[in-house]
Amino acid sequence: MERDLKHAALTRAQGLPFVSSWAFVMGLVTSFSLVVVDVSGSEQEEALAALSESVSKAESCASVVKQNPVGDCAENADSSVESLTKSVKELGLVGKDSSPMHLSNVQTWVSTALTDLDTCLEGLDGPKVDGKLKGAVTPKVLEASQAIKKALALVNAFASKQKTPMS
Repeated sequence: MERDLKHAALTRAQGLPFVSSWAFVMGLVTSFSLVVVDVSGSEQEEALAALSESVSKAESCASVVKQNPVGDCAENADSSVESLTKSVKELGLVGKDSSPMHLSNVQTWVSTALTDLDTCLEGLDGPKVDGKLKGAVTPKVLEASQAIKKALALVNAFASKQKTPMS
């Protein structure tokens, strides 16, 4: 209890949300954030919820990118949405049949979605990109990327606890 109170005081002083022992905290090595993930439900349900949120954020991102086209960014954002949508469906199949490939597919597709948005961000750093355009697109790409990172962390946590065919 005393440790939790010290943790609460420290995190509040740093401007971070308090995370008690019931939550799983994963600091992703990025310059943008700390991911806080509540794993109180089943890990598969949590991963599905995070993937669904990722689809929503990626769709919003794709919409903004299409209104403000920059290089291949619109194509990358659409590809990200497609990968995440497939991942939601595929994760729903885990446990419903004996295929060991479902989780591997999900991990691959979520990673691909993140790479697509990272590629979009790299394109925004070009010297020919208008500052206003970059300012309109970058926050949406970062928001979608953050949601995808959270989903990937949850998918990986879930996958790590599943039996593999070799075990």
